[in-house]
Amino acid sequence: MPIGGYQIDKPERNHKDVYRLPTLTESEKKENEKRKKDMVKSLFKANKHEFAYVPSGTISIDSQNVSIQSFIIQKYEVSNIEYKTFLFDLLIQERNDDFMKAKPDQKKWTELLGEGMKTMENNYFSNDAYNNYPVVNVSREGAEMYCFWLSKQLHAYTDERGASPLNDIRLPYRSEWIYAANSGVDSRIYPWDGDSITNETGCYLANHFPETGNYADDGGFDLVKKDSYNPNDFGLFCMSGNAAEMVYDSKDGTIAAGTAGGSWMDSAESLKINAEDTRTGLTKAHPSVGFRVVMTYFNN
Repeated sequence: MPIGGYQIDKPERNHKDVYRLPTLTESEKKENEKRKKDMVKSLFKANKHEFAYVPSGTISIDSQNVSIQSFIIQKYEVSNIEYKTFLFDLLIQERNDDFMKAKPDQKKWTELLGEGMKTMENNYFSNDAYNNYPVVNVSREGAEMYCFWLSKQLHAYTDERGASPLNDIRLPYRSEWIYAANSGVDSRIYPWDGDSITNETGCYLANHFPETGNYADDGGFDLVKKDSYNPNDFGLFCMSGNAAEMVYDSKDGTIAAGTAGGSWMDSAESLKINAEDTRTGLTKAHPSVGFRVVMTYFNN
């Protein structure tokens, strides 16, 4: 979204190559405040169009049973417009240093994938046409800052209304992500029934790199809208494919960075729920990695 006629991810630079922060107009500030309030209200009410309730249960991971506490999960990968709302709010609060840490690194499109992705570098985060596509090229620090920001907005909302406090927003643990992806059914290979990446008519069920070698064969040359393809039984979209999703790996008492679900760049094998994570330890921005948020939920 151009701000004041000026792209957030492609600002002008002076002769010293110093980043010049975007400037929001008063109307842009008001519009952003409204979006922020709508996001928080939707989360507070666990709006069924945006969030899904995942009940407590048990899942088998590496031949061990893992208990899962109930939680709320976003039905979609966090979108460009949602992440813009966060970044714009940082600017409004004059948190310029935080803005610089959190903003997507759109140059990764060409740095990692070549000059053929120049159009994506210039447009993917700035052009309104991509508002409802998953945000990518965000560092893990940026994603965690988004979660902290959204938590703070949510707590302020509940305090104003004298409502019961809610838990913090965060990235999911891998066990939670797996449980949500397979809709609580341990035997599932993908978020849908069966062991094929296509349905009975040959249509692809997720955005990935098809065996044909042509990215566009599955309906998307690169990333697609956050509500593409059919949801799983919990109502979650693109748990496999589109953007690989940041998760926390918890092993031997330590927490490490990981991803789950595979992406638009990965094979059908990598999209399997229990596939090996090829991005273990990745904390830097990448064109194939995004995230969705969860919140632990305790029944009163």
